[in-house]
Amino acid sequence: MMNQTMNVNVYVADVTVFADEDCYRKAYQLATPERREKVDRFRFPKGRWLSLGAELLLQYGLEQCGIFLSKSLNEKIYGYHEQGKPYLMQFPEEHFSFSHSGEMAMCAISGTEVGCDIERDSRDNRNLAERFFAKEEADLIAQQGTEEGKREMFFRLWTLKESFLKITGQGMSLPMDSFSFNFDGDRINIRQDYDERTYYFREFFVREGYKCSACGLVPLSEEGLKVVDLSEIL
Repeated sequence: MMNQTMNVNVYVADVTVFADEDCYRKAYQLATPERREKVDRFRFPKGRWLSLGAELLLQYGLEQCGIFLSKSLNEKIYGYHEQGKPYLMQFPEEHFSFSHSGEMAMCAISGTEVGCDIERDSRDNRNLAERFFAKEEADLIAQQGTEEGKREMFFRLWTLKESFLKITGQGMSLPMDSFSFNFDGDRINIRQDYDERTYYFREFFVREGYKCSACGLVPLSEEGLKVVDLSEIL
């Protein structure tokens, strides 16, 4: 069995292709029974598209290494750790992280623990930084020279922090002010006392108006990003 050890592969896709009913139907048929149940619970089409797109990216990434998820009704695919972080019961050595926002779905896959986050910066949520971020991060946002710069810095920090919360598996049980980020040129540094492991971060550009970050236990490269046309992999 091949795994993704020493690599972090990040897959992103525009889910509006599912507005085409034939495309959506094919994707739904490819989904695992567990994912179909989750998709069916969404009230609005956009939620169904995003949930479906995230798993389709997971399947696509795994299949690049010859790993195929079971579609049996009797076989459970996902397990969940204590804080709710999902894992693959059939392939626990393969780690993954889901995220989605706006019209974009995201999945990061690695042979070591991984976290990712994508956000559409359509709303100004900078007040959250003063309430929940570390003081040095709130100060970094305030130091930006323009309103646009402040909003951009907020979303950069938000996606980085979300990716770290996901790799730890702690989610929001880990206070967002208990760790902080700063930048040294292109280098992203984290101050944290959660554990003694070294974490690596990378920001990816996927589309105007979105911020996208991933976190791994191995260095991440720009080549690790794959922008996928979902209609072409069905």
